[in-house]
Amino acid sequence: MPAVACKQYNIITNLHSWSRALSHKHLAPKRLTRMITLLCESITNILQTVINCQTFPSSWTEAVIKPIPKVSNPITLKDFRPISLLQHLSKIAERIFLEHLCSDITNKLQPNQFAYSPGLTTTDALVEKIDQWTRVLDKANTICISIALKDFTKAFDKMQHAKLIRKMIKRNAKPNNIALTQSFLSGRKQQVAVNNTISESAESPVGVPQGTVTGPVYWLIFVDDLQPPTPTVKYADDTTSFITITTSCITNRQSTRQTFSLKPKHQGIQHGNMPFTTVRTGVTKMTCS
Repeated sequence: MPAVACKQYNIITNLHSWSRALSHKHLAPKRLTRMITLLCESITNILQTVINCQTFPSSWTEAVIKPIPKVSNPITLKDFRPISLLQHLSKIAERIFLEHLCSDITNKLQPNQFAYSPGLTTTDALVEKIDQWTRVLDKANTICISIALKDFTKAFDKMQHAKLIRKMIKRNAKPNNIALTQSFLSGRKQQVAVNNTISESAESPVGVPQGTVTGPVYWLIFVDDLQPPTPTVKYADDTTSFITITTSCITNRQSTRQTFSLKPKHQGIQHGNMPFTTVRTGVTKMTCS
């Protein structure tokens, strides 16, 4: 079996673990797995055509949204996470495309993002934050540090496709990866399934479906240019920045609020209409012991 076919064979045979990828009208993973020996060559040809033509079939850009509760007793819509159930062949193509996208773009992103990166966890992000803070607090002229913790509202749902493409171009992404991204995100449609009821199909002109494997990489690209003029650590849609309050700040009568005021272009991704949430945004202080 050719190397490319072997890779796709391994992806397909792992479909049994993709239970959430099953929608009401798609081929069941178990059935596809049973026929893998017969279908692998055909599927390989289909996927190779998708990659070569840089075009996702329109049926692969349809999704069924299943609301997944985020809390034990959901009451409002905010208590649900909209998970997209996607076409299985689209998931296979995504897995293959993800390798090309990551090898092309991840080494061009800022190193202060710790999410969705192999070998990095929230622990690494916390260690980096604490290391930054303690190094500053150990300095003799430091009075305290002021820390801003911010989070995006509906991060994946509000990404604008045209702005994402422009950011990919700015980071010198390969043209074929840009074209595949445009095809993957353009003309998307979705339905909502609750119990045995399914809504009518509607277009989804913004956002990246939650449940796609490329979605996290697109998010990293989208927020890569969020670089406040102060030390910053990012983890997915959470951003932590801080400034140092020194004896010279007090001498010059600079208030913490004035010192920490971020330039307009850094107050969220304004050009991408990505507001910071009002629930999990705040400023705290840490003083020297």
